[in-house]
Amino acid sequence: MLRDLSVILVVDVESTGRSPSGDSAPATGDQEIIEIGIASVDTGSLRIHQLDDLLVKPSLPRNAALAQISSSIPEQAAGGGLPFNEACRVIKRRYLAPDCTWASWTNCARAQFERQCKIQAVPYPFGHVHIDVSNLFALAHNLPEQLDIIPALEYAKLPIEGATNRAHHTARNVARLLISILERCR
Repeated sequence: MLRDLSVILVVDVESTGRSPSGDSAPATGDQEIIEIGIASVDTGSLRIHQLDDLLVKPSLPRNAALAQISSSIPEQAAGGGLPFNEACRVIKRRYLAPDCTWASWTNCARAQFERQCKIQAVPYPFGHVHIDVSNLFALAHNLPEQLDIIPALEYAKLPIEGATNRAHHTARNVARLLISILERCR
């Protein structure tokens, strides 16, 4: 089966156990996704044509309280989110995700989805083709190492849009960096 290359889904997640600066806390094995941001990039027009934000209700009680500490998501909003298995179903249904190439900044979101899907016995919502935009950005710009998102935006002369600790804002910024790379190829 040929993969649909007309759309790339750019995904970012916020998880419990992360500080507002994005630094990972010590691995405890119970880190959970609490927000999924998706920016759908039309590869023909090189435009973001859909932006989505899915709040995910933590399954572990102690993670509900951590959700507010870990991000700018109010505890009551995160607690009112979708269960993780339902959020994965929404991604598969709304975006036809198994048939699309998907991307994220580094491989952290991919690894977090793989781990949480395995632990909670939830079908993985994405296809097997994943782009590490951080790696691609460094290669496209002949950089000696990968950059974090904010320095990459500065390097590309793109303003930061939105809050850096909200998944849908980060997904949009990563999508903009991906678009800047694709524009260089045309």
